[in-house]
Amino acid sequence: MKKILAMIMLIVLVSSVGCNNSQEKEHNNQTTSQTQNDKENKDEKETENKDKEINNNTVKTDKVSEKREITALYFYDNSSLIFDKTISEKDLSDYISKKTKDEFDKTTLLKLEVEDNKIISLKKQDKAEVMGIYIGLGDLNIAEFSYNSNSFRLEISEEQAEELEKIPENQMLSLQIEKSNQNESNFRLINYSLK
Repeated sequence: MKKILAMIMLIVLVSSVGCNNSQEKEHNNQTTSQTQNDKENKDEKETENKDKEINNNTVKTDKVSEKREITALYFYDNSSLIFDKTISEKDLSDYISKKTKDEFDKTTLLKLEVEDNKIISLKKQDKAEVMGIYIGLGDLNIAEFSYNSNSFRLEISEEQAEELEKIPENQMLSLQIEKSNQNESNFRLINYSLK
């Protein structure tokens, strides 16, 4: 009986050790398989990232510089309103102080030629078309607009005041402007259209 009991215990012991070994082997196989999958995924991601870098470098080297014209309102106190978000007031001020010897009136309407977000030249202009958000009437002769959170005022006629009163505030408008004939420190609204 002792022999039978000892044999049964031996069988149970061997079976449990055998099960543990097979479970360990299965766990090791899964871990190895997971490690290989992780390594393959990492290699694929690195290859994708290298491809993206190559494509980005290609795009950067193939980039063609873009020339464009921008309107700016320049004021005698060296402040300005530039109708573009890539050129700052400081950029214009620096360009004027370093590159031009021009005398400017109290207010000057400028056309800036820009390449790669840098001013390469500027000219005075008589008229321009700009975008502005209608804020409201200051009085019968002045309308207030804003561009990029900077407000500006334009002289208007009585007829224009009557028309603008009908337009809701915060309406985007295309504005044709020129330097004022009556007051050289102002700009005048020639015409406008809804956008």
